[in-house]
Amino acid sequence: MTDGPSVPPDPTLPEPSRLDPPPPVDPIAADRDALREPRRVSPFGPVFLAWAVIRQIGFLNIGIFTAVVGSRNFQLVGLAASVGLMVIGVARWWRFTYQLEPSDEGDQLMTLSGVFGRNRTSVPLDRIQAVSTRQNLLHRMVNLVEVNVQTAGSLGAEVQLTAVRPAVAEQIRRLSTATTTSGETAEAVAPSEDTGQPPLPPEADPVLRRSLQDILVVAVTRNPLVLLAPIPLAAALGVEAEEFLSRFSDQAGEVVEGISGSVLGVVFATVIVLLLSALVSITFVVLRLFDLRLFIDGAGLRRLSGLVSRTEVTASRERVQLVAVRTNPLERVLGLRELVLPVAGGGAVIQVGNLAPASLQLPGTRPEELERVTDVVLGKDRHDEPGHQTSRGISPLAVRRWTLWGGALPAVAAAVGLWFLVGWVSLFAVLWVPLMWVLARMRCRSWQWSLGPETLRIRNGVIGEVRRDMPVRKAQNVVIDQGIFHRRHGLADVKVRTASRVQMVVPLLPLAEARAVRDEILYRAETDPRPFM
Repeated sequence: MTDGPSVPPDPTLPEPSRLDPPPPVDPIAADRDALREPRRVSPFGPVFLAWAVIRQIGFLNIGIFTAVVGSRNFQLVGLAASVGLMVIGVARWWRFTYQLEPSDEGDQLMTLSGVFGRNRTSVPLDRIQAVSTRQNLLHRMVNLVEVNVQTAGSLGAEVQLTAVRPAVAEQIRRLSTATTTSGETAEAVAPSEDTGQPPLPPEADPVLRRSLQDILVVAVTRNPLVLLAPIPLAAALGVEAEEFLSRFSDQAGEVVEGISGSVLGVVFATVIVLLLSALVSITFVVLRLFDLRLFIDGAGLRRLSGLVSRTEVTASRERVQLVAVRTNPLERVLGLRELVLPVAGGGAVIQVGNLAPASLQLPGTRPEELERVTDVVLGKDRHDEPGHQTSRGISPLAVRRWTLWGGALPAVAAAVGLWFLVGWVSLFAVLWVPLMWVLARMRCRSWQWSLGPETLRIRNGVIGEVRRDMPVRKAQNVVIDQGIFHRRHGLADVKVRTASRVQMVVPLLPLAEARAVRDEILYRAETDPRPFM
């Protein structure tokens, strides 16, 4: 039944099947609208903030304070400290808000914090270099993540959201990578469900994924001494097998006492310490790299890893400043490499051998995976650059300098210092000089560099090998450095610094060549219209 007579359909109106579908919802616009209003972190935030206060104070200091002050009334002191920590956590949580604030230069991620004073931090979205999330065991229990936002000028996280839902972390990630510095908009990613860990975009392209077996191989290659542990054990067993068996046949107690006072006991203790240290190191590597995955989507690269504490680092392709590949002898035998992609921002000025935390580190990379990631970052046409067809070395005077500072001076100091203890035996320290001379020659020959139209390439290493490829347009400054030895022989070091605060160093070049390399790099960086990040 109906409330009135039926109305015939109007022939001028389109049929329902011919109606246009509703316009698609722009997920980027939806993310902006969702973050416009000020909001606080999760109601569980006071717990995480109180835990952060405990970590800042230090467990040792808390233990000393409890032992001194609370020795007579431990329960009362513990209760007062717990209440105080929770009050501080609740106050910091209530006074902390974050939101997406519009401005004339674009949207900014703005935070307000401070219990008594107010601190305002505004980070433009196009200045965000990396967005990383961390999800430890406590975060997983309540389905939350910690978000850290880094910029090029920050030594750490410029903005930290202690406890938010994974969906919020995904919104910030999409907004930070949606618009590049060149003004191009990346392909939008549809919002995903609020799962236990930061969701992945459905169109993400998995470049690599590490199984537990792969992680164990990586851990062993990083601790090759664990493979040498059975060697001294077998040697010691071969030397003292007869003595060991004779003592064991006499009396078990005498065996234990004999082992502890013999060479075998010392070797056993050394091997056990070596194995335990290697086991601890391997365990930490497995916990940190468990289920390591790298994804490439329309906006950039995304790395996830961790068993107990799940970590995610996201950076656009343009914000990767260089490509570093490190290999030790064991990795070379297995055909593996460690690929490191430093991104803009984070860390102090350091060498490539000790990279900043703001890096995408991918150990155990296979050749095909290395080629694919390098093609994404540097481009497929890098192989055709004419400047890389022939590599150039450094001055042979490097052998003299390295032998002097690494061989002659330490040997003389050791001989003089030991003369008063062992007499003429200390003269054997002089044997260190020819050894360092051989190593210096090998090191000098291994140091190769080339400058192509697009990239600066450096390769060096005697036992292991390190190769670095840096797009020239990403150079921030170029410095010519001269010490006393350099000035005496007309040499100079060329140091190229990127926005990732990682230095590319070409040492001991003739001064005229060093100046020519500096001018060439600066000219190409200044005249290249493409953005460096």
